[in-house]
Amino acid sequence: MEELMTKLDLAKAIGVHRTTITHWVKNNKIHPEPKQQGKPQLFSYRKVMMELGRIPKEFYTLIYLSDVSCKESSQEEELRLLKNFCVGNGWRFKIIVDSVLSPNANELFQALLSGCVDRMVIPSMSAIGFVEFKYLKSLCDAKLIPIIPLEITNETYGFCKHAILIVKKLAGTNEEIIEELRNEFCK
Repeated sequence: MEELMTKLDLAKAIGVHRTTITHWVKNNKIHPEPKQQGKPQLFSYRKVMMELGRIPKEFYTLIYLSDVSCKESSQEEELRLLKNFCVGNGWRFKIIVDSVLSPNANELFQALLSGCVDRMVIPSMSAIGFVEFKYLKSLCDAKLIPIIPLEITNETYGFCKHAILIVKKLAGTNEEIIEELRNEFCK
C-alpha cells in the first residue's frame, strides 16, 4: 500500500510551495484522497505526479556503511542487519559502502542531494568518523533527512529475527520466496 502524504510533505517532494498544492486542488489539476473527518487532507504522491504528467521519483532508505569503525569481518554482519531492519519496516533501500580508498563519497552526496532519500540508516552514531558525521548531519538536517542509528545490540538481533519470521509467515509455503530469504538474509 502506498504511503499517503500531507500537503506540506507533497509540496516538499515535488519542490513547490504548499500554496501551489492548494491552488492545483482548487483548479482540479490534482485530487486529494477522500478526506476522513478530523484528519488532514492526504495525497497519493504517485497519483499526483501522474495527474501532473511527471515521472514520480523513487524514494528509498539509504543504508550507509563506512569502514571507519567497521572491521571487515563485522562489516558483512552490520550490512545484513541494516538490510533486515529496512526489510522489516517495509522500506525500499539503496546501499552505499564507503571506504577510504573508494570514490563512493560522491555517490553518497549525490544520493542525499537527489531528493529521493527518505531516511538514512547507519550502524551507530560512532560508526562514522567525527568530521564525516558532522558534514553528513549538516546536509541531512538541511534536506530534512533523518539519520537512524541502528545500534547493534541483542535487541536488534531479536528484531531482525522477528522481521524475518514475519516475512516467512507471509510467504507461506512458497519455497522459492523462503529460499530467497535464506540466501539474502540468513547467511
